[in-house]
Amino acid sequence: MPGTKDIYACGDYNVNSEATDFTLATYTAALWRGDNMGNVNFYMTVAGTNPLSTAANQDRCMGVSWEEKTQWLTVLLQVKAKEIRYFNKGNFFDTVVMVIDQAGTVQKAVSFSNSDIAYDMYSAN
Repeated sequence: MPGTKDIYACGDYNVNSEATDFTLATYTAALWRGDNMGNVNFYMTVAGTNPLSTAANQDRCMGVSWEEKTQWLTVLLQVKAKEIRYFNKGNFFDTVVMVIDQAGTVQKAVSFSNSDIAYDMYSAN
């Protein structure tokens, strides 16, 4: 980030790395803050349970940005989580935007979900 030695990154980890089919891969989203000396300030994972219990969990971090004024992070997640989608619990993606402070504490979060119909909110293709 400009004026700092901090490095922020996000992505995902396929815990079922032998799965070559995207629909079978089991992903856990991850967010990391470190510095240019290799020190890790925080590492967090985000994982929900796929609403379709027979399908793989597929939570992925699609992007992270830094806001200079507040020095907070905004994180974009693509999730399949029954914790978010209470109705029509199919194998669908929803989008979560989180605002995180420099200590790794979530300050705000909002989910974009369509729980009224079986609809995939896959927005980060």
